[in-house]
Amino acid sequence: MSKALYYYFPLIALIAFMIYDVSHHNVLVIVGFLLSLPYTIKYVLKGSFVELRGFLLIVFCASLMNLITTDNGIGGSILFIGSCGITAFCINNLKSIQYLLIIVIVYVLWFLYTQIFINGVQVEDILESVHLSKNYPGCLLVMLCCFWGFIKYIHYRKLPLVLPIASTIMAFFLDGRSSLICLVLLTAFCLVFRNKKTFFITLPLALVIISILLPSIEELYSLSSLSTHGMETSRYKIWESYFHNLDFPSLLFGLETHNLPYLKDYEGNPHNSLLNFHYRMGLIGVITILYYLLKSWKIYLKNRLYVLLFFSVVLWTRMFADSCLVSAMDFIVFSMLFYSYQLIRDKRLQQEFHSITETNNKKIYIKVVYGLLSVL
Repeated sequence: MSKALYYYFPLIALIAFMIYDVSHHNVLVIVGFLLSLPYTIKYVLKGSFVELRGFLLIVFCASLMNLITTDNGIGGSILFIGSCGITAFCINNLKSIQYLLIIVIVYVLWFLYTQIFINGVQVEDILESVHLSKNYPGCLLVMLCCFWGFIKYIHYRKLPLVLPIASTIMAFFLDGRSSLICLVLLTAFCLVFRNKKTFFITLPLALVIISILLPSIEELYSLSSLSTHGMETSRYKIWESYFHNLDFPSLLFGLETHNLPYLKDYEGNPHNSLLNFHYRMGLIGVITILYYLLKSWKIYLKNRLYVLLFFSVVLWTRMFADSCLVSAMDFIVFSMLFYSYQLIRDKRLQQEFHSITETNNKKIYIKVVYGLLSVL
């Protein structure tokens, strides 16, 4: 029963949140929240996740105060608590969830491929039924690839390659330059720094390959939707409208956006994760997450964990151009943020991080699995 409560239940909760992210069936939030609650109580509210516990309590209170100035219900608060519990589970079980993460990335790529190239669905219509932005598929690929690179480097001291390349190619056919730029940066980083010993070989080789394939890349770009309207942006107008409509109460507790001039044309989406976090959690919530984020980056810098810092910075760069926070995928953001705190506190994680992956020569299948993970 203990294993069910503290392993299978939060694992199912994680899957429920992932499915909710694209289906938006509210029952999945309730299921995920209830299944993750025992883990949240034991490991976050009573366990060693000190910073995550402080973050949860402060932001949860801020989310309740948000009801003063907005029409939001408590659904976002429930989603947030569940995300924090799943975050603790992910940090404690990064090696277990890596297989699930690979399956999800491959499925998303396959889904987008079939929708665009086989079914002929327009990019803006793929997630129209759940009222998600046309930029969201690209944003989701960035989030998943950053998290996969983060986990893979922790456990295998290797950087991914195949999945970032496949995601970058797919990004050409999706709206949104932010996702494409972030995936190109991520792929280039993984290609160049995949093996430090061959850095001076891979760098010029990558440049040569890019120069050879440049005509094909330009042709691919001309066929994509990005070349027509994906480069257009009205974000500065959205942000301007958001700040222009702030008054003192809404500054403190959050701004209702759905009926604001200009923003109502985007269903209230401020197209910025920090603004979206403010809309739902108020000024206290934004200050709190910025505090923990900057301190997390400081920890990565101080401990020379530059690769982990890179994935975190790329993720937040993409999040700056879209409303990725206060969603069912928040556990990805929170896991990459709060892993730094647990790493310097938890000796088990330190040993796990600094250990070298061992394979048994007698068990060939372990080598095969490791080889596949190394390539992906």
